[in-house]
Amino acid sequence: GGCPRAAGMGPRGGGDAEADALLAHVESSPQPFVQRVAARGVVAVICSGRCARPERALRRCLVGTPPSCVDEVCGACARMVKVGVFDADAMCGELLAALAASHASATTDRRRLGDECRVARALVRGIAGVVAVSIVDPARRSDTDSDRLPPGKTPAGRLAEWVGPRHPLARALRAHPTGAPPAVLAAVARISSHGPDSAAALAGIPTRAALRALRPFLRHALLSDVVATAMGGGFRAVLHAHLVRLACASEGVDPASSALLATLLAGCLPWYRTSTDARTRAWVSHTCAADVADALERAVGSCRRSSSGGTNADDAALVRAATLEAASATAREARSSAIKGERAGASIGALRRMLAVLAATTDASDVDETTTTTTATATT
Repeated sequence: GGCPRAAGMGPRGGGDAEADALLAHVESSPQPFVQRVAARGVVAVICSGRCARPERALRRCLVGTPPSCVDEVCGACARMVKVGVFDADAMCGELLAALAASHASATTDRRRLGDECRVARALVRGIAGVVAVSIVDPARRSDTDSDRLPPGKTPAGRLAEWVGPRHPLARALRAHPTGAPPAVLAAVARISSHGPDSAAALAGIPTRAALRALRPFLRHALLSDVVATAMGGGFRAVLHAHLVRLACASEGVDPASSALLATLLAGCLPWYRTSTDARTRAWVSHTCAADVADALERAVGSCRRSSSGGTNADDAALVRAATLEAASATAREARSSAIKGERAGASIGALRRMLAVLAATTDASDVDETTTTTTATATT
């Protein structure tokens, strides 16, 4: 129907020779700006639908070419999906294959490590763009929205498959364990921001819809033992800190987004494994619990300040349920620390703040019962 490849824009397949000529400029010129201009031309040819085998031209741009070419093409991957030349899953597959090839190249030739790290950042940026443009919430799209959905799976069906370790960003972490983690952190920040690479700009959806779609990946990234070892064990802590900052931001975050992030962070708290790793136990007890309390307090305050009563009542109920779960986990951790002779002051302080959130989100008739139940968990 509306796919450019079927629109008769020039002779079918005539773009392959043009793409080859442009790629010859990329390979022969040492100047990054020339490489970028030529790569931009290849993208234009691919998007025009005149390539009989656009995947061939794309692969030649992504593997074995200078970082400037890879960066220019990856910046346009979302557009290639949006115009219908590539399906989102197919595009992610090409980018992930190139990412694995980049990791292999960096592993076998340490002299190329700098270039391959730049290539990895560009490839993850391309994956993030495809993820962002694929997050389309049909319930929130207007009837006048002229963006045509990419062919293939419906957005809901694709997002149902992009969960946990099957999410493209999770696969990127496995494809390039050294270069991908910092880029994935940056990608999460971009998708949930208001910049040109955000889901708001690429898919025309609010930030809360993007965060809701990213939630399965974020939960996996926070809880996975494999992901936790990335960046020398610092990936999870940095991702957690970013989400806390976003949840507690004073501007640019609506109450629904704040509540969603707070419930995500609170829901992960009971599932961190702390029995064998003293460093992880200290992080959960001293830092994570306090951060979760910050996010929950912020979410409750946002719900109170907003004027849309029905939505806020739902958000407050979600925050209350997550707070109860987090408070119970914090109480257990405080009790465990006390039994082991470790300091439990930070956990107890976070627990008190969570109980205050529970009191603020619970009817007066239920406050005593909730508080008694949670306190009993701490002393059992």
